[in-house]
Amino acid sequence: MLPAAMGRGVGRALWAHMVAELRARGPRAVTLDADPHALPFYTRRAPARSGRPCPRWTRRAGCR
Repeated sequence: MLPAAMGRGVGRALWAHMVAELRARGPRAVTLDADPHALPFYTRRAPARSGRPCPRWTRRAGCR
């Protein structure tokens, strides 16, 4: 999210869309790859945080 778009409800709308899609598809877990500075946004919405962050230089399978 670009700083100019923050605080305008864009992230909240994207989150709501993602949740609706996930409810329709029924996965047991979801892994998010997000900017650490956005942690407050996600902790207000997600019930749990686990795993370890993936370094920016890798996106290998199994990295949480």
